[in-house]
Amino acid sequence: MDSRSTVEYKEGLNHHNISLIIIIQSIKQHLYSLQLHFQNPNTTSNIIPPKPTPTTKPTTKMYTITTLITFFTAALAAPAMKPRTDFATVNFSLTNDMTGATQPSSVLENSTPHSFSALFADTNLVVDGRVFATSLQTTTAISSGTCTVDTGAGYLVGTLDAQTTFLDLDGSEGALEIDVTDYRIVCKE
Repeated sequence: MDSRSTVEYKEGLNHHNISLIIIIQSIKQHLYSLQLHFQNPNTTSNIIPPKPTPTTKPTTKMYTITTLITFFTAALAAPAMKPRTDFATVNFSLTNDMTGATQPSSVLENSTPHSFSALFADTNLVVDGRVFATSLQTTTAISSGTCTVDTGAGYLVGTLDAQTTFLDLDGSEGALEIDVTDYRIVCKE
């Protein structure tokens, strides 16, 4: 699935691509004009006459010219666009109020899911190979995107955005440790 936006695709049509298209169309018109001139040498008009009737039999020259135009067009086609790499970064901290442990992390706003087990492995939030926490809070503003946190089994825990910067993972007023090893965070623009 192509993840490029419409805006990114349109940006791929820069002035070089458009100039190339105009040049190719101009070459096609001149070749068509030459073809008609060879068929009717008395033609002196610079205006392109109407297309010949279907009774005109294509010549070998026409096939050669058409092949050359096709090859030229394919050879100068715009290269594939590079993947986008300028995504904004979201910084946040996962905290365990029971132990006082907190650990910062960051992810890109590129719609890639990140598991808490990978983000917080070998930190002070891990006990016996499992990640335990009570809350999640952004430490820098999320400009225009959102970050969703789910249980890893598809159940939404909450959403972080420019207005909502804190998630109470344990769902209670008191601090209760929750095993968040399988939780995931996905940030997107």
